[in-house]
Amino acid sequence: MEYTSEVLDRTTGDLKIITLGNWITITELGKQHGLGSRKSVLSFTTLGCSRPRRSVFV
Repeated sequence: MEYTSEVLDRTTGDLKIITLGNWITITELGKQHGLGSRKSVLSFTTLGCSRPRRSVFV
């Protein structure tokens, strides 16, 4: 999923859309590497990544 932000251009007064990048969930990343959802979340928790935040920048 692509996330964006709107920023006001003070020279023109227009709103510009700035892309923040494509993000996927930990579960989707695990599926790309052949892991199930529980195992992928457990792997990130074991590595010390915080559990409540479940998105990874791609």
